[in-house]
Amino acid sequence: MLQAAALVVALASEAPTLLRPLRIGTSRSIRSYYAITVDVADGESAPCSSVMDEHSKVTVTRLGNRVRAAGVAEISGYDRAADKHKAASVMHAARALFPDAGDYRQAA
Repeated sequence: MLQAAALVVALASEAPTLLRPLRIGTSRSIRSYYAITVDVADGESAPCSSVMDEHSKVTVTRLGNRVRAAGVAEISGYDRAADKHKAASVMHAARALFPDAGDYRQAA
């Protein structure tokens, strides 16, 4: 048996659901993030390290042969519904910074 004074559970919004049967309480501050991932279309146009756009609060980074943009954090309750406007703002920031890095129409 493992004993600890504190622990970190990185399960995002699923933490309360998965920990409830173990009778482990969680913080009420659930953070939601929006992110997109695209395959690299032009290696010269894709970032080679992480770039943070201070204006949009979006970070764009290269993950092997893919580019990932993430940002727009919000504190909310448990809700799997995505806000299309916030997801679109992440896409817009990535395209503005690296327009030829990938095919943004295929973003996942």
